[in-house]
Amino acid sequence: MNSHEMKEENMKILHMLAEGRITPDEADLLWETLESSASPPKTPEWFCIRVEEKGMERIKVNIPIGLARMGVALLPESAMVRINEKGIDLFSILDEKVTTGKIVYIREDDHVVEVYLD
Repeated sequence: MNSHEMKEENMKILHMLAEGRITPDEADLLWETLESSASPPKTPEWFCIRVEEKGMERIKVNIPIGLARMGVALLPESAMVRINEKGIDLFSILDEKVTTGKIVYIREDDHVVEVYLD
């Protein structure tokens, strides 16, 4: 998308916001989406895990993506079978062609678990 098209899309979002057709939060989401679609995909550097409980961050782990790939390769076959039975394909998740973004996001009561590539 070129800069002229970006300006047009920004103006459309502003008009929808001014007319009350969308909320400010929805406008922010649209702008974020617009920006992410305009930039090239980013190659992940980190495998990240976050766990929150009652709004407090309890676990925060950032593993270099290369180390995460090496760790998956070293997992015992029995562990890989159990992981695959859960429908999780670690090799695809950590594939070199994968871009940044969320892998898992779970919110249950006051608990949040988030796994993503950054």
